[in-house]
Amino acid sequence: MNDDIGHLIKIVDEQLKKRFDKDLQKFDLTLSQMRVLWFLKSKGGRTSQKDIEDFLQVSHPTVVGLISRLKEKKFVEITTNPEDHRSRIISATPKAEVFYKDSDRRKMLSENLICNNLTPEDVVELKRMLLIICSNLKDSEDIFLDNSINLKEGGYISECNQNTR
Repeated sequence: MNDDIGHLIKIVDEQLKKRFDKDLQKFDLTLSQMRVLWFLKSKGGRTSQKDIEDFLQVSHPTVVGLISRLKEKKFVEITTNPEDHRSRIISATPKAEVFYKDSDRRKMLSENLICNNLTPEDVVELKRMLLIICSNLKDSEDIFLDNSINLKEGGYISECNQNTR
């Protein structure tokens, strides 16, 4: 198996997406749509479209598509923010509330599956490292476009690989 960190993260992402998409078919939802609903739940069932964009860290058009499909499926309602007519408020519907009852169990099962064979300390360390990776990637969005960046000899990839051997 390829042990490059990026490749392993991609494999984990694909496996989770495949499992969730299959499981969510009975609700006619995708993993991305479920993430929107989970975020809505964490915000008390109502939040701005911009907050969803920030949480998912995806583009405006992607969120518009997700929300539009959730509205078509009657999981959310969309209203204009009365304080700022440029902003849209997304609210969970009673159908989303029904989904939430089942999704809490689903979320717990997925976390247990992901963390199976990890100690509680391993889980804390995994979360810590994933947050660092997220921060690294967010803070260096243009690293591949900037030709002036000089990696020290061996580069970051070699250092990462050396730490895992």
